[in-house]
Amino acid sequence: MGKKFVFDLDNTLYPPSAGLWEIIDGRIEQYVSIALNVDRDTARNVRKGFLKIHGTTLKGLMLNHSVDPGDYLAYVHNVDIERMIQKDGELLAMFNSLPYQKYVFTNASHDYALRVLASLGIEQCFEEVLDIQFMDYLAKPGVYPFRKLISYLGVAPGSIVFFDDIEENIITAKKLGITSILISPNGNKAGADVVIDSVKKIPSILDDIVKGEVDLYDK
Repeated sequence: MGKKFVFDLDNTLYPPSAGLWEIIDGRIEQYVSIALNVDRDTARNVRKGFLKIHGTTLKGLMLNHSVDPGDYLAYVHNVDIERMIQKDGELLAMFNSLPYQKYVFTNASHDYALRVLASLGIEQCFEEVLDIQFMDYLAKPGVYPFRKLISYLGVAPGSIVFFDDIEENIITAKKLGITSILISPNGNKAGADVVIDSVKKIPSILDDIVKGEVDLYDK
């Protein structure tokens, strides 16, 4: 059975310079403020506590305030994606050149992920979007979603190649035996097998990935 390529979404399939995640981050804080009827400073502190204890703001809200996850996700992802993300022919060509099954593995909602993929013009490149609901709302970088991913794909961890821009996610995946590629313009390895500054650089490391000869280096 061949390799399966698994991709994070935000700031991985498009560059952070798009500014999309910054807007979503602000809407998360705004949602906490409205849901708990507190000012923004208090909301920010509450959110920090949730992130430390539960890993995500959503999980903290669900456990402590019975917030409906659908309502939360609809609110925070109510962003004009189509204005901020444009079709990327180079990205499409790169993905079409990869002869492997490809998946999106994201802490975001399914609908939001599809909108991002459609805006980039690459929605047809992926077998499936595995979203926060797939993870049972237990988000990356926790171990649980990665274990569920491995079980769902039905392959050995070493047959999965994972791409993400967040170091903590890479570290968890790597500990489970998943080949882990950090997308980072800063080149901070963080225990990744390989660091590339853009997802478009995958062809430059593809032979090494397939042969299982990846090592700590930059491309």
